[in-house]
Amino acid sequence: MTLDTIKIDEGMRAGRKQYVTLKRKVSVFYAYLTALVDRELTLNFRKDIYQLYKRLANMLLYHGNGN
Repeated sequence: MTLDTIKIDEGMRAGRKQYVTLKRKVSVFYAYLTALVDRELTLNFRKDIYQLYKRLANMLLYHGNGN
Protein backbone atom coordinates (compact mmCIF):
# COMPACT_ATOMS: atom_id res chain seq x y z
CA MET A 1 0.00 0.00 0.00
CA THR A 2 1.17 3.50 -0.75
CA LEU A 3 0.89 6.36 1.70
CA ASP A 4 -2.08 7.72 -0.28
CA THR A 5 -4.01 4.44 -0.13
CA ILE A 6 -3.30 4.14 3.60
CA LYS A 7 -4.63 7.67 4.18
CA ILE A 8 -7.73 6.94 2.08
CA ASP A 9 -8.35 3.70 3.99
CA GLU A 10 -7.96 5.47 7.34
CA GLY A 11 -10.33 8.22 6.24
CA MET A 12 -12.98 5.73 5.14
CA ARG A 13 -12.79 3.94 8.50
CA ALA A 14 -12.91 7.16 10.56
CA GLY A 15 -16.71 7.14 10.68
CA ARG A 16 -17.14 10.83 9.95
CA LYS A 17 -17.61 13.05 6.94
CA GLN A 18 -14.40 14.41 5.48
CA TYR A 19 -13.92 16.80 2.55
CA VAL A 20 -10.86 16.56 0.33
CA THR A 21 -9.87 18.86 -2.52
CA LEU A 22 -8.44 16.95 -5.47
CA LYS A 23 -5.58 18.35 -7.52
CA ARG A 24 -7.20 17.27 -10.78
CA LYS A 25 -10.68 16.41 -11.97
CA VAL A 26 -11.70 12.77 -11.99
CA SER A 27 -14.56 11.09 -13.80
CA VAL A 28 -17.19 9.53 -11.57
CA PHE A 29 -19.45 6.69 -12.63
CA TYR A 30 -22.33 5.50 -10.56
CA ALA A 31 -24.86 2.79 -11.21
CA TYR A 32 -28.40 2.93 -9.88
CA LEU A 33 -29.65 -0.63 -9.73
CA THR A 34 -33.01 -1.92 -8.59
CA ALA A 35 -32.32 -5.50 -9.64
CA LEU A 36 -29.17 -7.43 -8.80
CA VAL A 37 -27.89 -10.95 -8.32
CA ASP A 38 -26.33 -11.81 -4.95
CA ARG A 39 -23.51 -14.23 -4.16
CA GLU A 40 -25.93 -17.15 -4.08
CA LEU A 41 -27.06 -16.18 -7.62
CA THR A 42 -30.49 -15.17 -6.36
CA LEU A 43 -32.16 -12.34 -8.23
CA ASN A 44 -33.11 -9.49 -5.88
CA PHE A 45 -35.33 -6.48 -6.57
CA ARG A 46 -35.33 -3.16 -4.75
CA LYS A 47 -37.80 -0.27 -4.83
CA ASP A 48 -37.06 2.52 -7.30
CA ILE A 49 -36.93 5.09 -4.50
CA TYR A 50 -35.86 7.92 -6.82
CA GLN A 51 -38.43 6.98 -9.49
CA LEU A 52 -35.76 7.10 -12.16
CA TYR A 53 -37.23 4.18 -14.08
CA LYS A 54 -40.60 5.93 -14.28
CA ARG A 55 -38.86 8.94 -15.81
CA LEU A 56 -36.87 6.73 -18.19
CA ALA A 57 -40.01 4.87 -19.28
CA ASN A 58 -41.78 8.17 -19.99
CA MET A 59 -38.82 9.37 -22.04
CA LEU A 60 -38.74 6.14 -24.06
CA LEU A 61 -42.50 5.99 -24.60
CA TYR A 62 -43.30 9.62 -25.27
CA HIS A 63 -40.07 11.09 -26.61
CA GLY A 64 -38.80 8.23 -28.74
CA ASN A 65 -38.16 8.38 -32.46
CA GLY A 66 -41.69 7.25 -33.33
CA ASN A 67 -40.82 3.68 -34.37
